[in-house]
Amino acid sequence: MRTSDAVTQANGIWVTFSLVLAIYVVLGATLIISLRAMSRRWRTEDGTDDVPYGPDSDPPPAAVAGRAQ
Repeated sequence: MRTSDAVTQANGIWVTFSLVLAIYVVLGATLIISLRAMSRRWRTEDGTDDVPYGPDSDPPPAAVAGRAQ
């Protein structure tokens, strides 16, 4: 088999490649924009929001009681 025999003769390869590339560019730009927006919002807030799975500002009562004994 020669290299020229392995080359595809299908039409539309560049169109498909361009569409996939455009989709990835849009997804990448959306990711960067959303991460920058979340970072900007996080830096401007004072950090007093209660979150369900975030760290507590105070130590747990068991740890405080264990140190007192």
